[in-house]
Amino acid sequence: MNKPKIAVVIINWNGIVLLEECLCSVENQIYGNSKIIFVDNGSSDGSAGFVRGRFPKVDIIQLDKNTGFAKANNVGIHRALEDKEVEYVALLNNDAVAEKSWLGKMLEVAEQNDRIGSVAPKILKYYHKNEFDCFGIKIRIIGSGMNNLLNMKDDGSYDRSYEVFGTSGCSCLYKRKMLEDIVIEDEYFDNDFFAYCEDIDLDWRMRLRGWKSFTAPGSVVFHKGSATCQTYSYFKAFHSHRNRLFVMLKNYPLFFLARGMAVFIFSYLHYFKSIFRNKGYSARTKEKIGYLNTAKFIILGWSSYFSHFFKMLKKRRIIQKMRIASDRDVSEWFTLLGEADNVSEAE
Repeated sequence: MNKPKIAVVIINWNGIVLLEECLCSVENQIYGNSKIIFVDNGSSDGSAGFVRGRFPKVDIIQLDKNTGFAKANNVGIHRALEDKEVEYVALLNNDAVAEKSWLGKMLEVAEQNDRIGSVAPKILKYYHKNEFDCFGIKIRIIGSGMNNLLNMKDDGSYDRSYEVFGTSGCSCLYKRKMLEDIVIEDEYFDNDFFAYCEDIDLDWRMRLRGWKSFTAPGSVVFHKGSATCQTYSYFKAFHSHRNRLFVMLKNYPLFFLARGMAVFIFSYLHYFKSIFRNKGYSARTKEKIGYLNTAKFIILGWSSYFSHFFKMLKKRRIIQKMRIASDRDVSEWFTLLGEADNVSEAE
């Protein structure tokens, strides 16, 4: 029996210092039937040339400019699926390093059920290797995702596969049949997102079409985190804020959309309260980008949302027409987490 072929897509933007360790870890996988597709997002640091010389077997796509994480992944996935033998597409951040059984263990879980559309590996912190960074994604009513088990110890308590809402774009495995089932206007990730929450959006479309996501505890990745974009930056704040609105408008059934928007607006009270008390993620973001940029990303986030409104509404009509999940199913997703009960907002 032939092993399913897996294409590994790696997106890079000026990350030449990260590539040796990342690409070596993929080339050294125990699972043999795989290929690497490297998409360089308009880097100016010689990344593509380095990969071409150091890793001659890697399929390199060199883009003229930084098109964003979403579009670059679409370019890579399209290249992967041109190969009719490819049955799965794996994603791996350029600042992540995979253990040798990463691909094989994810595939074992994916093959257990025809309706498993994605698999989440155990993503641990690179600099604190016994601590979780993410183990699948949980969703919030305000459109964002949360990293399961963030900062918790990897003590063996979660070493079994269980269902989660979805997977992080940092590292995951997608089934080809699922990707072909949820693609809209030739896009797997939504290009309009540019970066952040695009994986949550894909997770939503996957779930609405009846696909499931499970964890693979035997599959391990070590993630350095925010190596391309800073943890606290105007760029991240703007795109995360706006894209959560996109996620809700496109994917939420009407009741959940109304509820989500109401909670989203009400959450500003908590946000500014956090800033006033100088505690939490909101306060740390303000400290890094300043009061002016804090107000700016909120105002411009809403402005961009309204400028894209009718375009997103068109996508919403397609998604809601395609969906087979019921409102009851959707309600259960907001509590779906399996054994993982410690979460933090996903990047």
